Amino acid sequence: MPEVSKKYSEELPRLKDAVENWYNYFKYNFDTFHKTRSFVFRSTLTADDISILESLKRPQLEFNILEAYVSRLRGEFSKQEPSLEVSSMEGSQVDPNTVKVVEDHIRSIMFAADKNSTQYQVYTDILTGGFSAIKFWTEYRNEMAFEQDICWDRVYDPTLTVFDPMARQPHKGDGQYCAELFPMRKKDFEREHPGVNLKELQFTSQSGQFRWAYNNQKEDVLLMCDFYEKKKTRKKIVYLANGKTLLKDDYAKYLEQWNANGHIEQPAIIVRERWSNIETIMRYRFIATQLISVEETDYKILPIIFVDGNSLLLRDASGSSVTQFCRPYVYNAIGTQKLKNYAGQTLANELENMVQHKFIIAKEAIPVDYIEAYKKPQLPSLIVYNQYHNEDPNKVLTPPREVQ
Repeated sequence: MPEVSKKYSEELPRLKDAVENWYNYFKYNFDTFHKTRSFVFRSTLTADDISILESLKRPQLEFNILEAYVSRLRGEFSKQEPSLEVSSMEGSQVDPNTVKVVEDHIRSIMFAADKNSTQYQVYTDILTGGFSAIKFWTEYRNEMAFEQDICWDRVYDPTLTVFDPMARQPHKGDGQYCAELFPMRKKDFEREHPGVNLKELQFTSQSGQFRWAYNNQKEDVLLMCDFYEKKKTRKKIVYLANGKTLLKDDYAKYLEQWNANGHIEQPAIIVRERWSNIETIMRYRFIATQLISVEETDYKILPIIFVDGNSLLLRDASGSSVTQFCRPYVYNAIGTQKLKNYAGQTLANELENMVQHKFIIAKEAIPVDYIEAYKKPQLPSLIVYNQYHNEDPNKVLTPPREVQ
């Protein structure tokens, strides 16, 4: 494990604050994400709904109409996944075969990702959660290879991603940073990072608040964060006579390489030069108590991309702050689903409490020999009753009448 240099040793509090501030900023959307997905796929009855139905002694029935509709949309999407088209920049002359090779290469990368149903899962997140996130990275082709492949996939959990609240583009690539949190078992983390001290971590029971470490089903779990941040450095760049552009600091290396290759002609001279802000992306890997590693990446853009479904920037009632509200596709159908459940439960309650008795009659008016006619009204028979009590004409009994 590479050691963290001293100049980065004080970065941990700032990085942790960025993660926790994003969680507080986006908490409503995170809660909506989980609640809506549970409402669609698990149960349309919440714990409060069940409690009310129990107190009213009504049947706990549900009539889910959303899941089937969402599944239909996902089925249509799986057969008509969006593709891509690569073209050269306007005004540039590029060999059409080169464009075709680049397009096929990107299609190959997308095809490899679709083995994990990446686009299908992201589409499901947007329909039922309102947003999702994907990430890009490179990895060696196999354990004995030096060639690297470009990979992309859905993140482990969209609600464990972090972005800059000041970002305004839908993909949030204009922000200063992004991050992804990974839950890890304590014993797995200790095996992979034996030099990290975890004594200061408190593994408490998980609640609604953000926690860097918690206890889940008798297992201690901690969150490890990969934090990507843009860093700008002011450097001078030069434009050479052959059309190349490079850093002025690298021009001496360019001349050495030119001479080492044995070129007879003179190397290209510097035509123009200017100052420029060179942007690099740093990756910080840390847990709540320690910064594990810091490295400069080769990424030119932030590798985690926010996938927006249907969101708006809304100002709160006091007008003091603006927050992003991500609305799932089925957001407005939740009320319809609740109405469907209420109507079905009311109908079921009426059927359950439907009166089964057919006649009301005084006990004294029932003749013993004809009692079966009252017990089994579905059988064709005469309803006979005693008109007088003990055959006394002065004591007239009320005749039987049907139950309304």
